[in-house]
Amino acid sequence: MSQVKEEIINELDEARAMLLTMLASNDDDSAAELAATRARVERGADGMVLVGLDHRPETLAMLARAGVPYELTWSLDPSGRHHCIGFSHRSASIRITQHLLDLGHREFAVIAGDTVRYVVNRNINYTNVCVFRCAFCAFSKGKTAAHLRGSAYNLDTGEIGRRVGEAWIRGATEVCMQGGIHPAYNGETYLAILRAVKNAEPEMHVHAFSPLEVWHGAQTLDLSISSFLLRLCDAGLG
Repeated sequence: MSQVKEEIINELDEARAMLLTMLASNDDDSAAELAATRARVERGADGMVLVGLDHRPETLAMLARAGVPYELTWSLDPSGRHHCIGFSHRSASIRITQHLLDLGHREFAVIAGDTVRYVVNRNINYTNVCVFRCAFCAFSKGKTAAHLRGSAYNLDTGEIGRRVGEAWIRGATEVCMQGGIHPAYNGETYLAILRAVKNAEPEMHVHAFSPLEVWHGAQTLDLSISSFLLRLCDAGLG
């Protein structure tokens, strides 16, 4: 929290703006977050940076009704009306500061949660064989890289399922999966990979596939990107 506050205060100082206060609320307590937000709104806060995960829709709705601009770090705005998303405390503070200065304001409040969360996951790279020759890639294996970085591999769905089960036993709740664009892969391959995960552990969350893999899968099945993404989600993509 002290680092967050220091970064934001420094950014505001550079812009000759002023930080009213730093508020802490429990991310797991909707009532506490709403009360803290309401207090800031009633005191006339010009804008807010919401730091932390899972801010309640009611909080965002309250700010929208009051016309109070805000920035988010780490979380997406479910309303879709505020496209500014901060991926770090500093970027969020820069964006909200500039926005408020553009509106002629000079002060805002920050609401930050105290809860820190993490997820135990396992990376499963099912193949390093790839038909592309991206110059920056030190992962893919092709004919021109047959002698580099070990041998080529292509995991079958049984091995993928085994690794999922092993991860679950060790406490993982998520698998992250990505691979090269194997010449034998098509859209059905990616769907089969997802089914292998869910067959092994139905409750395992799946974070998988690069944009290029999604494009490749859609193209090989003659589907639009959106249609293929829906099929991936139906098969278990989180």
